[in-house]
Amino acid sequence: MVSRDADRVVVVLAAAILSLLLAGVLVLQQSTPAPALSLITLNRDLPEEAETALAEVPPSLPLVDAEDVPAPTPTAVPAPTAQPTPVVTAAPTPQPPAATGPSFPSPIRGVWVHVLDGTLLTRGSIEAMLDDVVNAGGNTVVVEVARRYDSYYASDFLDRGQDAGFEPGLDVLQAVIDGAAPRGLSVHAWFTAMPAWQPETANTPEPHNWTYTQHGAPAPDDQKWLTRSATGEWGEYLDPGHPDVQNLVIATAAELATYDVDAVHVDYLRYPGAEWGYNPVALGRFQADTGRTDIPAPSDQQFSDWRRQQTTDIAIRMREAVQQVDPTVGVSAALIAWGDGPVNGRVFEQTPAWSQVFQPWPQWMAAGIIDVAMPMVYFRESRHASFHRNWMSYIAGLRQATGVMTAPGQGSWLNDVDQSLLQLSEAAPFMDGEVLFSYQQTAAGEDPKALLPALAGSLWGQ
Repeated sequence: MVSRDADRVVVVLAAAILSLLLAGVLVLQQSTPAPALSLITLNRDLPEEAETALAEVPPSLPLVDAEDVPAPTPTAVPAPTAQPTPVVTAAPTPQPPAATGPSFPSPIRGVWVHVLDGTLLTRGSIEAMLDDVVNAGGNTVVVEVARRYDSYYASDFLDRGQDAGFEPGLDVLQAVIDGAAPRGLSVHAWFTAMPAWQPETANTPEPHNWTYTQHGAPAPDDQKWLTRSATGEWGEYLDPGHPDVQNLVIATAAELATYDVDAVHVDYLRYPGAEWGYNPVALGRFQADTGRTDIPAPSDQQFSDWRRQQTTDIAIRMREAVQQVDPTVGVSAALIAWGDGPVNGRVFEQTPAWSQVFQPWPQWMAAGIIDVAMPMVYFRESRHASFHRNWMSYIAGLRQATGVMTAPGQGSWLNDVDQSLLQLSEAAPFMDGEVLFSYQQTAAGEDPKALLPALAGSLWGQ
């Protein structure tokens, strides 16, 4: 196994050569022409999802020109710091080495299935969901089995979810795996890395040894793992710069990899915003790493770089842990794509993913840290079609340059059936598939499942 120091070097080198790779995309395209994404010009207002993004929206361009896919700027990598004792006292038992690595359907035709309703809480509803996906022509389910560090699988260290109607003794992940295998479905085990509390689950009873109870708002300040704002406000997210949080994420990913899944799927591997990251333990680590004694401003470049390094270190360690457990299990990730896409001279560093939530996922792709990239390109076709096309143009070039399997998320809940079919068909020639958010609402309007039969008779039925 390559050491984490070597992996960090890989990240830096990957970032440095990414611009060269992306510059070569144009040459590759000249030998393998591809049709351009259609040009759609709509209202040039910013989406609700990214009000702080740049106010000026450039016009759309054809797919992947030399300047359309700017590379992220490499950042200095702080020296690694020692980690405390892992959350899990007994490491998962490694599986025998496999002859091959992770493999996935191509194209991926997937759905995210969240655990905010009853879909995953009984065997009967799980079977019905799997039938719906197969009947639509789908081949992949990304199922949420750890929501706020309560578990819907047989965890050795996370307490079981306390949802009303949760079938006694049900291991959701195992039930999905058992039902998916005869149906030929690929399974990604989805967990959220940083949210410790969610307003959607405020009325759900708390697990006995819940992370939020032990290390969230009810805990003494010196035991809090939550992130803190520059003004001293405690948040609802865990802090990626806290070593115990990092170990909790790694332990969860490793435990999920003990199941017969195709990938461990990480979501929310990011900060909630640029003003966060001031947990006292995390801040102390930043000061120790940099030799500084002041409290940095949210816009401080060195502090921003350090926070990007924290999410990257977690991604590296998570991949290492998953591979140690089972080399055939991959890592997939839900990635931020807010605001307008980085094309037409707009660079990735100007997007909220880089500057606000410190998630440098193009470097993760270039370094091979993730096996399947799922950027969440969620836009209403009626308002922000140009944003959708610009992100798809950038992502297509990144996919071609890095070789990483890429199946962007499509915001089906924001669009009617025809609008979603248009977005999916526009992107299909340039991607390795797409994933709908979500199974529970595949279409805006009265029939939340309307897109699935439409896909069966069109794109997914081909």
